[in-house]
Amino acid sequence: MKSLNIDEKVKSYNSKISDLKGLKEKLEAVGEQLKDEFFDDLCGVITSFIQVSELAKKMGVDQFKCDYFTQVGSDEWYQFIKAAKQLAVAEGEPTETEPYPQKGERCLLCRQVLSDEALNLIRRIWKFLEDDIQKKLKDMGDSLKKNKEKLEAVQTNFFKEDSVYYRLVQENKAEHLVVIQNFLKACESRKKGGMEFIEKTKTDPRTPLPESGVKGIDDMISALEKQQDDLLKKDPVEEIGKLEKALMLYRHRQILKKTRKDVTAYVAGRVWASSVTKSIGTTAHITKKHDALFEEVVKEGYVKEFNRILGQLGPHINVRVDTISKKGATYKQIVLDKCATTIPDATPAKILSEGEKRAVSLADFPTRTSRNQTGKVW
Repeated sequence: MKSLNIDEKVKSYNSKISDLKGLKEKLEAVGEQLKDEFFDDLCGVITSFIQVSELAKKMGVDQFKCDYFTQVGSDEWYQFIKAAKQLAVAEGEPTETEPYPQKGERCLLCRQVLSDEALNLIRRIWKFLEDDIQKKLKDMGDSLKKNKEKLEAVQTNFFKEDSVYYRLVQENKAEHLVVIQNFLKACESRKKGGMEFIEKTKTDPRTPLPESGVKGIDDMISALEKQQDDLLKKDPVEEIGKLEKALMLYRHRQILKKTRKDVTAYVAGRVWASSVTKSIGTTAHITKKHDALFEEVVKEGYVKEFNRILGQLGPHINVRVDTISKKGATYKQIVLDKCATTIPDATPAKILSEGEKRAVSLADFPTRTSRNQTGKVW
């Protein structure tokens, strides 16, 4: 239990779950990039491009080509005629004037008077710009180029045998490897086919994509999350505490096994002593005998001696010696012989003067000393 590193195992589960979610996202992204709707749009653009190309050949830049200019139809040529058109519109202001070019007007570049042939050429160029066939063709070409770039960006090689994704699927659901591999193989084929369609500007039928394997990955993620939850529910501290209590019990039993005879004898002795104590009965006669002996010794010895010495010290002092029994023992105390009833809790300390207190103390000390010397108990 102590060797179970819960934190490290939880981190491992989190890493595996995160990687599987990453694989799921990649598969979903590939499926989204190569979905049927994308290829439907691509086929539509290719078809339109083909149609516009054929139309451009009929009424497009071919009519302006000549032997002494090589860039007719290029982007530079297109930008040139477009700029010339804009300049002609600006020169034609105010708008009441007839649009450029009119008979007798000059060339915007060489400033020569336009011939009939030049007038016809410029008007055909303006017509070409208004129809904008070339622009449409160029826009569609740009669109096809962007679609090709999208296809080139599609990644289908992230599930190699040395990848973490491959290892995780192999560990958790090995039979699912073929599903993902077949899906990515079909995606790669569809990707190459789409790029070929764009390069050759043709549309071909495509095969449907197989199952992506995303559902199987969801199952793996759910299984790992459940294992992680089960691990978190375990409390190793509590389990270790229970095991330590059980281990202590077993150790005590081993000790008891070695000392059982001594323990048994001790317990039997305690039981016997308890039973004997109960059978002894009362000890009142001992207490009575003790009290009688103490009374004889104190009254016959200590009291007479104390009164004799106290009388020798001076005038009569109103004190006497009393005995008190308490829990099998008898104690003596010096009290007032006759105390005034009007004084509550009258004691020698409150009633006697300092001289009288000193006389009582002097009488008590030699009395106790003489009793000890004679060997009598008081």
